[in-house]
Amino acid sequence: MSAAPVLWPRLVSSIDAGAFRNGANVASVTIPGGVSRVGSNQFRNRVSLMSVAVPDSVADIGAFAFIDCTGLTNVFSSIF
Repeated sequence: MSAAPVLWPRLVSSIDAGAFRNGANVASVTIPGGVSRVGSNQFRNRVSLMSVAVPDSVADIGAFAFIDCTGLTNVFSSIF
């Protein structure tokens, strides 16, 4: 199975802790504008995750949100 992007509705304002935890088939994540919080352990252990785009609306990224994402090489954001 090839890696796929994570997509969700633009009306989402918060992503609960661990919602996308574990697994190997996610290649990229584009968090939509309007999301203000990314929960802890959010994408933990997503070994095929290579890129993440974080909008300016994100004010809080929980602890270990991207821990053990061993393939993560690109984070796109102006908030860091």
